[in-house]
Amino acid sequence: MKEDFDKNIAILKHSIEKLHEINNDKQIGKTFIQKLFYIFNNNKIINIPYELYHYGPYSFFLNSILNISETVNIINISWRDNKGYFIKPSNENHELKTKLENFEKEKINTIINKVKDLNAKQLSILCTANYILSKFDIEEKEIISILNSVKKDINISEIKKIYDNFYSNLFNA
Repeated sequence: MKEDFDKNIAILKHSIEKLHEINNDKQIGKTFIQKLFYIFNNNKIINIPYELYHYGPYSFFLNSILNISETVNIINISWRDNKGYFIKPSNENHELKTKLENFEKEKINTIINKVKDLNAKQLSILCTANYILSKFDIEEKEIISILNSVKKDINISEIKKIYDNFYSNLFNA
């Protein structure tokens, strides 16, 4: 388990650095990272437990990884009123116990490139759809109305547009 924990910290560090390399102005918050790691989980890059929560699939284990990574200065997490959390790479150069292999970085980078233009709300819709479809006996044609009942604050046409435009690229590839 310790080895998995160290590996997840290495994946987190790499992901935050890569996301900021692509677009330093993009808000990368806790919800975005939760959903990104859910996609990593779905692609068998990691194996951490998730459950359905307010903003979709959520991992308490990943939240611990985020908190510990911040405590030991691997990442910086700040809160901005009316905007939420912002996660940035630390300025300190940490030598992690676990190193990622090039093939692991390539798999991670491929997923990051698929989500780089999405925001946390969009990822939340997509990951919630995947979670519901994979855990419950639901037909895909029902997912938009189910998402609308779960995500009441988002217009059904917006949910459908996000689902139609991005779902198959992230979860059926």
